[in-house]
Amino acid sequence: MGAPFKIRYRKAQKMARLSKQQVLKAPLKTEDFEVAEWGGSILIGEWPVERTSSIMDMFRNNDAAMSDPSLLVKLFVMGCIDPVFTEDDIPDLLQKSGAVILRASQRIMVLNGLSENALTEARGNS
Repeated sequence: MGAPFKIRYRKAQKMARLSKQQVLKAPLKTEDFEVAEWGGSILIGEWPVERTSSIMDMFRNNDAAMSDPSLLVKLFVMGCIDPVFTEDDIPDLLQKSGAVILRASQRIMVLNGLSENALTEARGNS
């Protein structure tokens, strides 16, 4: 038998410290979200912190938030970058595929760091 196999570990490279300007210029994440049912894709993405706070407030102030279809559509509207939707579109979007809106909203929540645990904590039910 030969010599035992040696595993060599490299130290993880420490990332460089960011400057204030780098932080302030950092773009929000976006991604194409395929919607086969509608024959194309939409661009979804992160929203700024101020919007995250308002989302958390919506869930904090509504115990039935996860079962409220209009709140699900609001998440979709807030996270959809292209095409751009407004609150005026919510009644029409409420008539669209629940499966698509749910999938897109779930992905938008993931992009924005909103897990089910975070929403439960926001409602104060942890």
